[in-house]
Amino acid sequence: MPTYAITRYETLADVVNSVCQKIGFPASADPAGSTDPVIVKMISAVNDAATDLLTMYPWQEMIREGSLSVVAETPGQEERAYDLPADYLSFVDQTQNDTSVKRPVWNPLTAMDWQSIKRLTPIVTFELMWRVRENKIWFLSPPDSAHTFTYEYISQGWCTDADTATLYKNEASKNGDTLLLDGYLVALLARAKFQEMSGFDSAFATRDFYRAFDNRVGQWAGASILNMAGGVVHPFRFINGRNAPQTGYGG
Repeated sequence: MPTYAITRYETLADVVNSVCQKIGFPASADPAGSTDPVIVKMISAVNDAATDLLTMYPWQEMIREGSLSVVAETPGQEERAYDLPADYLSFVDQTQNDTSVKRPVWNPLTAMDWQSIKRLTPIVTFELMWRVRENKIWFLSPPDSAHTFTYEYISQGWCTDADTATLYKNEASKNGDTLLLDGYLVALLARAKFQEMSGFDSAFATRDFYRAFDNRVGQWAGASILNMAGGVVHPFRFINGRNAPQTGYGG
């Protein structure tokens, strides 16, 4: 049987020293404790690179699930706000569902739609209506009985603490802090950022990063096959959460 030695995640020290190798600078045994201005700048470049990379693609390591019990505090309440998760960065689009009625919730209301509907008296609701404002999620005309609102979101916690594995952070500061993003991509982007910070030409480093990024994104997850020539259609292709019956699957 074959055996493998594949490093899935890398530490801050690993990525910093990878950048050192790429630019021909001596590796550091203690990057986080170094006072060398080059290493200090490199750590800043790694953190900037990881923060940028986080927003460039919905990486599967950063996707979390959340849920809320949505209910009016008083009858006829116009709107109600709930706290978003502490690590919330953005929603994964079209993952919002009202599990109490077993169907998806439509996209968030625009500011214009929200204000227009608020002017209606009474407000007629057929589903949960929501939007994000003031770093909270707001529901318009919340129901009198609790509904469970579920969703997926992108977490800001792109690294775990070296000493407390359950502590997720958005800045790496210790040698053993583990990056949950692709270490190779972080190192490539950090190299480009370091060169920019240092006043060097970063064109080739930036090209290398985007070439690797495009390859990673193209292979990171599966995708539906698009048939432009017609042919056989899967019998359940057009059954989804909006039109599937709740009973009767047994014939």
